[in-house]
Amino acid sequence: MEFCTGGKRTVDPVVVVPLCITNIVLHDTPDGKKKTFSKSTSGEKGDAVILKNVIDMGDCYEAELVEHKDATSVLSKALADSGREEALFYVHGWDVDCRLAIDTVIKMNGWNDNEEESPKKLLVLPILWAATWDNLWYGDDRNTSAPEAATNFSALSSLLNDVLQNSSVKKSIIAHSMGNYVLRIFAQNYTSNEPVFENVFMVAPDVRWDLFNQDYISRGEIETQENAEKANGGLQIALLAKNKVHVLYTVNDMALLFRQTWHRFFGNETSALGRCAGFAMDTVHSSLKNKIVFHDCGYMQPRFGFMHSYNDTELAMKYYETPEPNGVQTKARMFFPKSIK
Repeated sequence: MEFCTGGKRTVDPVVVVPLCITNIVLHDTPDGKKKTFSKSTSGEKGDAVILKNVIDMGDCYEAELVEHKDATSVLSKALADSGREEALFYVHGWDVDCRLAIDTVIKMNGWNDNEEESPKKLLVLPILWAATWDNLWYGDDRNTSAPEAATNFSALSSLLNDVLQNSSVKKSIIAHSMGNYVLRIFAQNYTSNEPVFENVFMVAPDVRWDLFNQDYISRGEIETQENAEKANGGLQIALLAKNKVHVLYTVNDMALLFRQTWHRFFGNETSALGRCAGFAMDTVHSSLKNKIVFHDCGYMQPRFGFMHSYNDTELAMKYYETPEPNGVQTKARMFFPKSIK
């Protein structure tokens, strides 16, 4: 087996995730039998593919390509080997390289792993989208990488849905921060009327705060990738879920406060749902009132930091395992400029 070396260090290969979906650039191993990809962020995008048996080789990852016809059996085996019964696909956010995304998945899968009295139901699997960070103002990821990744994921996910639709494999999805932007564009490109996921979890969502609201949806704006901020997406996201769409938010989210402040002066004057859901829940579209669940996650936050990355905490994982049917609607609110629409 070929080894990648991290400096002078050679590591034993370890399978870190059994399956992932990605559009990052892949390279052939010397024998041509497997693929490798970098642990760091890259501005380049590749074809959307399914990988299995992702191995940590030290300074890169190595994996095997999965043919689409084999997707169901590979996913079923991953669930059986892990003792879990449902896949939870994880879409990371902005400024997240492959190492951090995979480490997050490992952390989430590790919570309560040894508690026999409360066996875990979900196996978290990553969706790695080519996320750059050249533009500190969201310009590159928000306008280029996120839409392209979502388009690629749309085609791949539609194929996956066709493959898995008649199987017993269950799957849900969690999107964190700008990963919800990827999710939204995927939803806008999804054409089937059949739900893809059991549940959809939008955690600290960096999408417009009124995405599910009566007035915004009623405008009937045309959904185009060229003008993604005007695209709707709320109804389409709801259609993805067999059960519920769970919006996990907190008013203490400093990252989204920065986003809100920047957009107030330089952007399109649209606040983020992940911080302003306390306002959004009052005006949900009539067709979505039993579909969208709001959950105040103030109790999940670490005591320090930007209060934005609670998506991988033990308490968050417990919520994904047994989601509240009605959430915790505290209508928590903070400063919300009326000029922000």
